[in-house]
This record gives sequence, structure tokens and C-alpha cells, in this order.
Amino acid sequence: MRKISVKRAAIQAAKKLIYPSKLLQLSRLATKNKHSGRVTNDKQLKVYSQVLSADFLHYGYFDDPSIVPEALSLHDIEQAQLRYAQLLLGQISDKGAPVLDVGCGMGGLLNLLLEKGFSPFALTPDREQAQYVREKYSTVPIIEGKFEDMPEDRYRDFFGTIITSESLQYLDLDKAPRRVDRLLKTGGRWIVGDYFRITETRERKSGHVWEKFLEKLEGTSCKLVYQQDITRNVLPTLAYVDMWGRKAGLPAVTFSIEKLQKKHPAVYFLFAELIEDLRVYIADHLDLVSPEIFAREKKYMLLILEKVATAARQP
Repeated sequence: MRKISVKRAAIQAAKKLIYPSKLLQLSRLATKNKHSGRVTNDKQLKVYSQVLSADFLHYGYFDDPSIVPEALSLHDIEQAQLRYAQLLLGQISDKGAPVLDVGCGMGGLLNLLLEKGFSPFALTPDREQAQYVREKYSTVPIIEGKFEDMPEDRYRDFFGTIITSESLQYLDLDKAPRRVDRLLKTGGRWIVGDYFRITETRERKSGHVWEKFLEKLEGTSCKLVYQQDITRNVLPTLAYVDMWGRKAGLPAVTFSIEKLQKKHPAVYFLFAELIEDLRVYIADHLDLVSPEIFAREKKYMLLILEKVATAARQP
């Protein structure tokens, strides 16, 4: 194994800060994610798809929410994801009209739709996801781009069902409900499976605020006809990830840091602040999958909205 040289590391770092070409490259890398955003190339979701073989990227649904994480396996997680997908598909009322999967991920839901004889359309702004779906589900039309940018003239009143399975949280709440309204056929359904914030926090802002979501529905033809709080049913997945993060991931990081401190004290001294920042970063991200924190700050909802004929059409 190659030994760590403090002198070499310092020289290499200095070159990247002093030489104009290296500094320009550093600047580009530092701003890359600010311009591309998570949705354009989500490596994290790709890792999930490699671990979980069914091409699902959502939390999953457990009929028995009391199951403890120690009793779970990856197979159980996959079965819960399949159960969740079946739950969503069971809400489709128009069996003949096209179904739009907004934020299709790796295509797990598309696969079930095809098996059941539906005509699915896939939408994703992620290039890698689009390519994966294009290769694996070649018969499914793919709309590559943001939902808010879908051409209304082409798809107006076209879909019998629009599904946002953990993708609503990424959509622009000022635009998405009105766009759904225009793309759905009269009588069509918007099926939502996602979590919403019920408290305001600085640290964990993922998910739309529940009350704001309801406000944005006003003035559209989409009326909420069914809602079910399934928070408890998705928590076992979070508990499973949290368990492995705290019992395996964090101890492994701590062990590596302590080993570095013992074997290479000079390197540890040089990067002590960065290492501590890393430790805090990992701890903060474990809080993101804490089932207790999630249940306190958010609720996971299964929603059915129908486009009614009597509501005024938005211009």
C-alpha cells in the first residue's frame, strides 16, 4: 500500500492553488454542482439501484410497521418497495389512458405498469436514468427534462394518470399542480406518494410544507379525494438504514480516523479540522435517516387527486 507523505500532499495541494490551470479546474469543480443540481446526474440513486435489484428508489411500504430493523434483510426492503409500488398502481382508475411516471428513477414502476398492460410514459431530468430506462424499457416513451418544462400543447388533456412517487418534493410547487391540471384528462387521477414537512427546521428542508401544498391546489381542477398517512409504514426502511449507519458506518469512520491519528499523526494534525468537519457531516446525514426525527418533523402521505370537469380551467 502506498504510504502517505505529508510533504508530497502539501506540494500537490499547493500546486492546485498556485498554478492558473489547476486553479481554474478547481474553480470549475467547486461550482459544478451549483449549476447542474442533483436532478441532472444523481450518483446516489445509482448506488441505491445497484444495491436493490428491483429498480425501485423509494422508501417502501411495510404492512407490519412494528418490525424491528434487526429482523430485516435487503430482500425485505425490496419486497416493501414492491408493495409500495403495487399500492400506488392500485389507485389507477383509467386502465386504458397513458400513465405518466414523473421522476421515473431507474424504472421499477414502469416495469410493473408494463406487466399490468398499462401504457406508461417516463419522465426524468437525469441523463443517466434516462439512458438506463431507454435501454431496459425500450418500448416506453421517455421525456427527458423537468416536469415543469413539459410541452403543454403536445400533452394537454393527454394522461389518464400522473404519478409522482417521491418526486413531488423536487418539483416547483408554484408550477407543478397547474401543470398536472393541464396534462390530465378530465376524470384523470394524480397519485402522490411522498413526505411533507409538518414543522419548519433549518437543517432538514426536504419535502414541501403540507399546508403550502394544499394552498397550491386551490384554483386548479385537481381535487383531493383520498388521503392516507402511511408514515409508520415507511419508517422500517429508515430504521434499517439508520441501524447500519450507526452500528457499522460511523464506527468504521471513527476507526479509520483513529488509525490515521496513530499511524500518521502529522497528517492527522494537518487535516484535523477537515476530519472533524467530515465526522460532523456524517453525523448530520445520519440524522436524515433517523426514524424518530423523520416522524417528528414529517408525514408520509398517499394522496389521490382527481381532475373534475366543473372546476374552472386555468389560462
